[in-house]
Amino acid sequence: MLYRLSRLLRPLSMGLALVAIPCLAVVACDDDDPATPSGTADSGTDSGTSSSGGEAGPTAETGTIKGTVTYSGTAKGPLQLAVFKTFPPAPGSLPDKFTVVPNPTFPAQYEIKDAPKGKLTMTAFINQFNSQGSPSPTDPTNIPAAVEVLAGQTVTLDIVLRDKPTDAGADADAAQ
Repeated sequence: MLYRLSRLLRPLSMGLALVAIPCLAVVACDDDDPATPSGTADSGTDSGTSSSGGEAGPTAETGTIKGTVTYSGTAKGPLQLAVFKTFPPAPGSLPDKFTVVPNPTFPAQYEIKDAPKGKLTMTAFINQFNSQGSPSPTDPTNIPAAVEVLAGQTVTLDIVLRDKPTDAGADADAAQ
């Protein structure tokens, strides 16, 4: 098993401000292809299904989050979903769990196994410009969603992604 160190920049939207949070991640890679992470996200299917982590499923300290992500826009790119115990997260912190659906077809199914139990916040976005895990200012996103995970249980959370307004659209809204 090979390992790769990845540097991520995690911007978070808080109101109108965008805060960038630098992150580092160690990712296990397949021996045959060091560029392909293993154990962080499946390769996905035509239906857009992906999973984070192994096949162990929920334990006494974890649960599973699954659901459907809908999006009616035209943006293309990997669908990235992240779960945080604390939101907004502290500078330099990583998501507590995440998954990537490489080629989603909407509506896309997702599943995050081994999510920590407790009250969590789930975020999702389409990474149009392959921004190393960070949403760009124009990436379609969701409003961060609260979810409570119970140990050994599966909870369903459906997510709707929305395109961000363009400057012209924001100016037109402000003029009304």
